[in-house]
Amino acid sequence: MLTGTTLLTASCNEELRIDGYSQPEPVINSFSPSSGPVGTLITVKGEGLGSIRSAKINGGEVAVKHMISVNEIVLQTTSAGSTGVITLENADCAVQSTEKFTYTYPTPSITTYPPTYTVGELAVFFGSGLDAIQSVKFNTTETLIVEKSPTELIVKIPDLRESTADITFAYYDGSSEITFQKNGIHIVRLVPQVTSLSPTTDIVTGSEVTAEGMFLHLVEKVTIGDVEARITGQPENGQSLTFRVADDPSFTDGNNTRKLRFFSLNGTEILDVDDNFTFFVPSFYTWKNANLNAHSTSKLNHFFCLDTGDTYVAADFATSVDPLTMSLNGAVCSAKNQLAASVTAAQYYAVKPYIFFAYLGSGCYFYGPANNNNRISNFKNSNPDLSASIYGTPIILYRTLCEMNPAEKVIIDKIKGGTFSSSDFTPALLDDIDLTKTGAASEDGWSNIPNGEFGAFKATSATNHRPWAPTLTNATETVDIDPGTVVLVMYFKPNWETFKADTENICKFGFIHITKLVQDKTVESGRQNNATFDVYWQRTPVTDTTAAK
Repeated sequence: MLTGTTLLTASCNEELRIDGYSQPEPVINSFSPSSGPVGTLITVKGEGLGSIRSAKINGGEVAVKHMISVNEIVLQTTSAGSTGVITLENADCAVQSTEKFTYTYPTPSITTYPPTYTVGELAVFFGSGLDAIQSVKFNTTETLIVEKSPTELIVKIPDLRESTADITFAYYDGSSEITFQKNGIHIVRLVPQVTSLSPTTDIVTGSEVTAEGMFLHLVEKVTIGDVEARITGQPENGQSLTFRVADDPSFTDGNNTRKLRFFSLNGTEILDVDDNFTFFVPSFYTWKNANLNAHSTSKLNHFFCLDTGDTYVAADFATSVDPLTMSLNGAVCSAKNQLAASVTAAQYYAVKPYIFFAYLGSGCYFYGPANNNNRISNFKNSNPDLSASIYGTPIILYRTLCEMNPAEKVIIDKIKGGTFSSSDFTPALLDDIDLTKTGAASEDGWSNIPNGEFGAFKATSATNHRPWAPTLTNATETVDIDPGTVVLVMYFKPNWETFKADTENICKFGFIHITKLVQDKTVESGRQNNATFDVYWQRTPVTDTTAAK
């Protein structure tokens, strides 16, 4: 038995001592196969193999390829070895097999060559002794051997610019490396081709464009200027490709013209699709038919990014939604809508504004991430686990627009009628939206004060916020309805003091038009309830988001 003492660091200021650890000495019980050429994978089974650091066959070094477990490892034969026993070594001792491994030196023979050789695709050779082949080169470029057996060899055709190539196969005959060639094979280099784009006019950021042509399944990346577009459709027949025109701070409001490019073959092949690809960047984003689901064990859309229109499942939270709050173990806020003193403005603005949706015992709600420290925890089936009480980063509040307020009624009618435009979307919109009046002081008796925990139903009260599903008669009734409400959504500047929902503290704002609510508390205790909505969201912040704390 191997024994010893180890020290483990338990924290910055203390050590954890474990005395007298032990592990069994290595033992080889069996190995297979018992023979093979150079490159053969040998599975060795036994005990105490987890400590093995090197291996030899008849004294010649071979590779320790895989450590499967403490009782199983995989070796790979090399030309340094020869017929003899297997020796395994760790830091303290060496053990040998009782049986010998026999090296074989077959002479490879290829009887059937591939009919075509296409860059990036697989080529299959048939013959005998092909498992002895150690390397394959096309001209001077060594390629990947994907798989080999005595009768079959599969390689990937490397990225070649030449139209013809000589293939060189190498193997070991027991004393030296031997090569043989196949000369003058024709190389096919498939490159994407575009015959048309649709649409060609009235392209807006966030919209999709479809290219038609040939070999478009090979496209790996699409760029508009220096900005990568998102590929949303790419059929395997290669006849079309659809991409979404992404927004970027380098684009200006209004018309922009950039070069549209398609990249393939690991970026080595570049197709200039359109040198003057023109698209329009509105002053606000429009995201149609967004949908959010309440917390669920299923991989449903739970989080919506207002800046990009993307939705995310709970498992994306730590990497794509709010990495800041996860890096701080949820301590991004010290209180409701109040950032912790250690959080900087740069960190705050690095998290894109997002909203989420959940079902509680009191019905369906939209939430502001920083408003409550036990709402994100509803998504506890995600990975990583969000079951702890944590705040999210963005400070986001809601307020349903009032039909009885003339200025707000104009906004409601334009959004519902589809006539809301860039000329309507200005910071001056907020001048006619009151955020302070409650009860009798407001036009319809509800509170105008924005809320970060925004329920579909509220009992009539001078202090309750105006509900976003006003036809509900109780909070938890089963419905599939069109609420038809337009809601002001406000994303606030970073705040380290007692929070105040003033318009001067707003960084960005927008509106959501809620077009569908499905609520049924009998379904997984309400956990598959959902809302569908259109989003109109300000593109350029009111404030300078690069300002330091």
